[in-house]
Amino acid sequence: MRGSGAWRLRGFLLAVLLLAAALDSGPAWPQENGAWAALVLEGRAALEAGDAETALGLFEQAEDLAQTPDDRIVSLTSLGLAHAALGNLEAAARFHGQSLDLRETAYPAPSMAVATGLRNLALVRHRQARLAEAATLLARARDILEELAPGGPEQIDIQNDLAAVYVNMGRYEDAAAIYRAILPALQTGRPDAYVAALNGLAAAEVALDAFEAAESHYRDAMAAVAETMAPEHLLMANLKNGLGELYRAQGRLADAASLYREAIEIRGAALGADHPSLGSLYNNLGLALLDLGDLQGAGEALDRARALTEAAFGPDHPSMATVLANIADLDEARGDYVAAVEGSLHALRILGGQLGMRHPEVEALQVTLARRLMLAGDVARAEEMLDEVEAAILEDRGEGAADLAAVLSARGQLERLRGDDRAALVAFERASAIVAASGGAESLDAAALLANRAKIMTTLRREAEAVALFEQSLAIREAVLGPDSPELAGVLKDYAFALRRLKRFDEAEAAEARAAALEDIAAAQP
Repeated sequence: MRGSGAWRLRGFLLAVLLLAAALDSGPAWPQENGAWAALVLEGRAALEAGDAETALGLFEQAEDLAQTPDDRIVSLTSLGLAHAALGNLEAAARFHGQSLDLRETAYPAPSMAVATGLRNLALVRHRQARLAEAATLLARARDILEELAPGGPEQIDIQNDLAAVYVNMGRYEDAAAIYRAILPALQTGRPDAYVAALNGLAAAEVALDAFEAAESHYRDAMAAVAETMAPEHLLMANLKNGLGELYRAQGRLADAASLYREAIEIRGAALGADHPSLGSLYNNLGLALLDLGDLQGAGEALDRARALTEAAFGPDHPSMATVLANIADLDEARGDYVAAVEGSLHALRILGGQLGMRHPEVEALQVTLARRLMLAGDVARAEEMLDEVEAAILEDRGEGAADLAAVLSARGQLERLRGDDRAALVAFERASAIVAASGGAESLDAAALLANRAKIMTTLRREAEAVALFEQSLAIREAVLGPDSPELAGVLKDYAFALRRLKRFDEAEAAEARAAALEDIAAAQP
């Protein structure tokens, strides 16, 4: 649940301005309706200047003067853009939906006007976290443009948008494939679109644990912003946030926290200290500080994230569920398992109500909640929840579903709590097989499962097998995180214990010394 909504929001706000120009390729403006056209032009100027309230008032006046279907299409679209800029997403979706209906009636297929209407509505659905609907709308627009203007800038923009939705749906391979296909064309086009694609590709690569490639793309994007825009441009804040997410995934927590603070400074200077898009940055800063062990700093950052997110979107928006789930992480770190369970339940009510209980993100939150129920001592309820989620995943996506691994991992922890190490080992082994089959054999998830299996082997006095599993886990962690990451310390100590059981004392002492040195590095981090 440690997600980031900042890029989605910023990407949409940029698209608002771009779409204002794109609409000129749609309906023509009747010359005889001069008063209407003047109001629309004045409203668009206000919208581009950031004064959405004024723009909305002008667009409402223009709608009253609309005479033809073309007038109505432009008026409805303009109202949708203004409401979206103000965060009134239901109203924005309603007006864009009405505009799309008129476009499909007024223009024969395939039509650039219809493609634009599809994109307008999709961008709002994306912000509403209605991702499947957004993807469907964008795919329809892409198909139209492939027929009308294959390889043109409009088609590339649509593909860029679709890839961003895929990232948020967890379809990282699909997103990365789109970004790689469109980057060559974007490199010689608009800098903002090129940077957006680099940012999106890097985010997908982070999710796929392709950290080296992701950092390279973030660096390329930062250089493009500095050269073509300005070092303090808002896009730089997005990129620093993304690179911070990469560093946090690698365990470079102090570097991540520094980047989040820089992003907060840039965005705050440009948009104001209370702008809603700062909420996700404070959220990410809070997570980095939590992982660093700075519970007070993490609490302050996450409280700020909660206040900004609730003020912007209300108490029941999916973005609130993300923040609440992360505050539950903090409560768990503080040892307050009851509060952690309550926070997870609150987040689950929000997200389940928005997306349905069988949405993969909701199921992932249920697995986290089940683990917290175990910590709070409610093993029976945790098992019931895991049973329900596993049955739903098997029915919806089958035995090979990647997200089934998380359920099995949690089930393994539950069996260990019961003292049934053999049942736990079976669960962890099944989870490892799924992770490997899903292309994650060299991922941190795979490393964690290997370490869990190794601990059970140690308990079962099968030390030689434990040592081999610990070595595999360490090799993966070193490849992903680097040999000097403090994240290696815990596994090194467990590895040393197994080595001592085998009387390999010199190797055990070397592992213990290395673990101590890494813990010293962690303690010295600010």
